Amino acid sequence: MRGSIAVVAALLLLFGCTGITGTGGTPTPAAGHSPTPAHTPVAQGTPTLEATGTPGGLESPTPPAGETRLLMLGRSVTENWGNYMGLQYDDARGGLVGEYGGLYVITRHLDSPPTLPDTLDTYMAEEAGNADVVFFKLCFVDFSQTGGEGLADDEGYVEHAYQVIVGQYHKKMIVGNALPMVEQDTTEGLVQNHEAYNAWLDEFAAAHPDVCVLDLYGSLATADGYLNQDYASSPEDSHPNSAGYDVITPLLLEKAGACS
Repeated sequence: MRGSIAVVAALLLLFGCTGITGTGGTPTPAAGHSPTPAHTPVAQGTPTLEATGTPGGLESPTPPAGETRLLMLGRSVTENWGNYMGLQYDDARGGLVGEYGGLYVITRHLDSPPTLPDTLDTYMAEEAGNADVVFFKLCFVDFSQTGGEGLADDEGYVEHAYQVIVGQYHKKMIVGNALPMVEQDTTEGLVQNHEAYNAWLDEFAAAHPDVCVLDLYGSLATADGYLNQDYASSPEDSHPNSAGYDVITPLLLEKAGACS
C-alpha cells in the first residue's frame, strides 16, 4: 500500500502543474529539480527595463465599460482557477476568457521552466492590448525540496516577468507568492524555500512600482507550512479545491482593483 502511495505521489510531483484541465503544456520537473532558466536571471535589485513594447496580437471581445481587464499567466492552478470562475475556452488563444466579479479575465498557460520566460514573452506580445493588470505565479513544483536550492532561478523568473509586464508593456503586475503543498510532499527544506521566496518577493514589490503581491501562502498554508487539507484536492494532490479558490478569489479581486 505504501509503495502504491509513493508511486502516486511521485507522479503528482512530476505532472502536478502541466495542466489537468486538458489544455496541455510541457511536463513539469519534479520538485527538487533546480531548472536553468532560458533567460539568465537579472541580478537582484532594480532590473534593467527594456524599450517600450507595442501591444498587439490577439483580439479580445470587448468587455463592459469600466471593467478591469485581467490577464492571468500560470499553469494548471491558474487554468483551474479560470474554470472555477466559469470562464469559457477560446480556441483562438488556447486559453479561457470571460467575466467574473467585475473583471474581464483571460488565462494563458505558461510552459514549465526553463522555457517559462519564452511563453510569457509570447503571450504578452499577443495579449498586452487586452490587459490592464497581469497576474503571474510560479507553480508549486517550481520550488525545490532542498533548502536554498533553486531560489535564484525562481527569483529570476519574477524579475524577467517584471521587465516584460511592467517595463516593456507598462502594465500593473500581481505576483502570487509560493503555493504550499500537501503535508506528505512538504519537507523542511521546501518550507525554508517558501519562506525565503515570499520574503524576497515582498521586498521586491516594495522596491518596484506597479507590483502587488497576492498572499496565496498565508491564505492556504497551515502553521507548519503545508497546504491546509480543507483546501487540497486530495491528501496526495496539492492543487487547490473549490474551498481553496473560495478563499483566494476575493483576494485576487481586491488586488486587481488596487493595482488597476
